[in-house]
Amino acid sequence: MDRVAPPGWTTKGVEVIHTIDWTGEPHQLACAKERHESGDVGLFEPLSGRFVLRLPEQADRLYVADVSGDWREEILVLNGTELHVYSNAAPNPRPDRSRLWSDRNYRRLKQAHNYYSP
Repeated sequence: MDRVAPPGWTTKGVEVIHTIDWTGEPHQLACAKERHESGDVGLFEPLSGRFVLRLPEQADRLYVADVSGDWREEILVLNGTELHVYSNAAPNPRPDRSRLWSDRNYRRLKQAHNYYSP
């Protein structure tokens, strides 16, 4: 983490890691929060660990879902009693693609909230 995390990110690493369709391109990024604390949220490339976005937060919980329906996913952060939603403001490169909720497997994955669910 010392080599790839943004300055000020905890040395403990990341947790609550979700894949995320953020860019609208075929590759996915990973979304995570600071480990063992209510902290910032970041997007990073899974293979290199390079952070591409850092959101200053006090994230108690972190979720990722296609809320806007454009098949790209948004970041949902529970900060105390507030819900913060972050979306990619860049134009969607594939606007004709169906929303993710139309996929049965996507719906099932979003219903599983623990590591041990099949």
